[in-house]
Amino acid sequence: MADVDLVEHRDAADRFVLSLPADWQLADSPGPAIPLVAAEPAAGHGGIRSNVVVTVDAVTMGFKDWQLGNDELLPGALREYQLLDLERVTVSGHEGVRRLATHTVEDRSVTMEQWAGLVDQQGWTVTFTVPTMRYAAMSPGLRALAETFTVIAPGSTT
Repeated sequence: MADVDLVEHRDAADRFVLSLPADWQLADSPGPAIPLVAAEPAAGHGGIRSNVVVTVDAVTMGFKDWQLGNDELLPGALREYQLLDLERVTVSGHEGVRRLATHTVEDRSVTMEQWAGLVDQQGWTVTFTVPTMRYAAMSPGLRALAETFTVIAPGSTT
């Protein structure tokens, strides 16, 4: 992903900013809880397109409990889920985690790299999913893209 032209994306409600490669294709948002879905233009290894999904949910608990709930949910929601790494990071200036895991989609191995942060009781998650065989080459670029993610405070002129 080195030397890739990036384009800044915002959701329709102007709640966040995320830069993505200019050739990635946006899909229609299925609703306010999933404000961004985008994928690379051509199918990668095994017919799987690398993609990103941004989600937001109202969270009524603390950050730690929210993430413990996600850790319990993911193994049941994703086929052959295997957590590889979980680290504390900053997401849009707030406490966050970076989660690295593998699972299968249509019997093909994919790697999920996910950043999650809690901003003003809104749980934001940026999840990149790529064919596992391409993950090592794409990893530095995915991190760079995730670091562009910024939640926009209500009333901000950012």
